[in-house]
Amino acid sequence: MDHSVNASRTEKLNQMVESLNNGTSEQMLAILAECIENVKSDHPEFLLINEAFLHLLNNERPADASNLYDDTFASLCQHLKVPKIFAYDEKLATLSENDHQVAERFRLFAFNIWKIVLCVLSLMPDSIQFHKPTLVNLFTQCGAYLGDTAKRWTLSETREIVTRCSEVLMRKLNNSGKSELLSILKPYVQIIVKEKVWPLYESIQNAPKQIEQQQKLIPSQHLQSNTDEDDPSYIMKKEDQQESFQGVTTFENQKWKSEEVQTTAVFSWCVQVMQAPHLESILYLFVPPLITLLEDWEVRYKLVGIALVRHIIQNVSPTSLQQTGIGNLLEHNVFRYFTYHNEPELIYQSTILSLELTSALYKAGSETFTLKIEDILQAVIIRGFRFALGGKVAVIKVLLKVLGLLVQNARTVTIRYSKLLLEPVCEILHLYHGDDELQLLAADALCTLLEVCWPVLLYRRGMIFSAVVSCWSNCDVGIPNDRLIQAGVKSEVQENLQKKLRQVVQTLKDCYGDKIQVDIKFIVDTDPELYRLLLD
Repeated sequence: MDHSVNASRTEKLNQMVESLNNGTSEQMLAILAECIENVKSDHPEFLLINEAFLHLLNNERPADASNLYDDTFASLCQHLKVPKIFAYDEKLATLSENDHQVAERFRLFAFNIWKIVLCVLSLMPDSIQFHKPTLVNLFTQCGAYLGDTAKRWTLSETREIVTRCSEVLMRKLNNSGKSELLSILKPYVQIIVKEKVWPLYESIQNAPKQIEQQQKLIPSQHLQSNTDEDDPSYIMKKEDQQESFQGVTTFENQKWKSEEVQTTAVFSWCVQVMQAPHLESILYLFVPPLITLLEDWEVRYKLVGIALVRHIIQNVSPTSLQQTGIGNLLEHNVFRYFTYHNEPELIYQSTILSLELTSALYKAGSETFTLKIEDILQAVIIRGFRFALGGKVAVIKVLLKVLGLLVQNARTVTIRYSKLLLEPVCEILHLYHGDDELQLLAADALCTLLEVCWPVLLYRRGMIFSAVVSCWSNCDVGIPNDRLIQAGVKSEVQENLQKKLRQVVQTLKDCYGDKIQVDIKFIVDTDPELYRLLLD
């Protein structure tokens, strides 16, 4: 979408919010009428909202004022429900041109509906109390749009106006100003999770029972190839068996994915809006849906689950995670992600989460902590490099990024695996010429390995020097840097790579001193002009 259109929309939104904050009721009603004007062509029933509030202003205390607000909010929330068209996975499918237009129209439509919601909230006197179902619906819709961090059905301006709507709601609920906002919000979060989220995950929890029941209908002896179909004990024909198992599509067609598309966003908002100390007391509500997200076959939902677990770790005490067993349950689920060798983002996020979980569940430096870090090191880096080299460059980059973190946490344990870690890093410096970013990550990982494992790497200095020299000889080092930058030949990444390679050599000098002087002299004598800048 054109940037000027977004800027104009944002400017008009700010003007509208300013008028709602400082305007009279008549001015607010005029703004409401203008907002309704944007959607009346497709939804003429919205004109009734304007007429109802005009009547409300002409009658100071109509008996049905509370019902009017309830009915209005119910109608608006119904129109804000996210359509099924957004159930697609952006990485696996592309919308047709027609569907793309439908999706874009809904984003704009939802933006206009939220403007109407803000107008109605601003018109609502403090003397009128919200009914609980109305508040639950409003907070649910707030969660559906604020929880859409990927902005699949939410415009940037929509997030701004939804944030303002939630602030107005909280302010109206906290008239006295004495209550803590999260204390006010907490009961509604509990209701939303129990009534809006849990029922949609119920089919997933019951799926194993459904499959077991269907399997009981087909005795194992009748599934063999030599079954006599004329035998009266043959209960099911082969066609019936296939039809029966085709009906078990619970794991593929799930309501929270295909029908109630906003469910994951709502649940994500419910978790992330709760912070310490309120989150800990209702953590039990979040665990079942969270496990469903972590165990789902689609990577995008696993990543959402990881983000929520990280939020929980930051807001729940380690003692609570340990005593309830929730920490170990989450750790078990996340550890399985290390086998997803073709999903770089999942590998990276799951490794970071595993380190945070390990730090939260076990005392740093203890035997258990060390063994857990060692397990992560083996599963992510050693096994990961075995599958990654020669494959996706994105995966190799992720492994190099997390290598430094793991080495810093594992410390002395890394020495045991120094050879297995050093070989792929040096191989990347040898082979991946032309990808400066990848080689910079490899050089940085090599520095980290030297800092920790230097006591056992003296006799592997030949491998290290060979990799560094090979990488350096493929960098443009013969022309002054200013000229290279001006000519567009040398990038900032390439300069940083050269600095990092010199840092590796300096680290070797600091660690081994005179023991490597023969090696340095040999390299300089090979090509003094090329290698003097590297080794001096």
